[in-house]
Amino acid sequence: FLRGDGSWASAGVTSDAQYNTLAGTNAGSSFSGTSATNNSLFGYYAGNAITTGDYNTFYGNNAGRAVTTGGSNIAIGSQAIGYSSGACTGADNIALGADALYQPTDGSYDVAIGYKALRSLTSGQKNTAIGYEAGLDVTTGQQNVLMGPNCGKTITTGGYNVYLGQDAGSSVSGNAGTGHYNVALGMSAGSRLTSGYKNVSIGYIAGDHMTTGYYNVSFHSDVWLDLR
Repeated sequence: FLRGDGSWASAGVTSDAQYNTLAGTNAGSSFSGTSATNNSLFGYYAGNAITTGDYNTFYGNNAGRAVTTGGSNIAIGSQAIGYSSGACTGADNIALGADALYQPTDGSYDVAIGYKALRSLTSGQKNTAIGYEAGLDVTTGQQNVLMGPNCGKTITTGGYNVYLGQDAGSSVSGNAGTGHYNVALGMSAGSRLTSGYKNVSIGYIAGDHMTTGYYNVSFHSDVWLDLR
């Protein structure tokens, strides 16, 4: 780095023979011999549990602390992929934000961007959640696309849903979302869905009459079609 007087000084961080770069108390302290390679770990306990995982990038307090053998994961933020009592063997996950994708086990190909996005996910795969607490309760749900604050917050095992907008697809009653193949576009659209499936809700609070229904198309709160 460049000193104030214009001279250069070493940053004090170097890589080992396996191309791992570590900085922080107990960062990468569980490597199994020379098995773990190409990891970049910065922060207190960042990547602490990695044994043989490769190509991980973790930055932040406890970032990536849950990862053991998983590889090619990116976690930036305090406790992103950071649950210390779980073992993450999943790969190719991206978590940006405090507590994002907090406790995956074998979940892979998930993207969580925002505070507590996909925080409860364990083995769900190929989910994308962007926004404050987006997909917060998803555990084993698959291939959901959730964009907006609290979007899809109460989904648990539901999969293949597309929700866009604040509170879209997030049950106002707090009931678990287990439905599949739903589309909700707009603030609070589909906000009462629980086990309903193959519904389309477009507009502000569209589909607020639906909980367990299926094959419905809704526009705003009072216009809907039953396509069964």
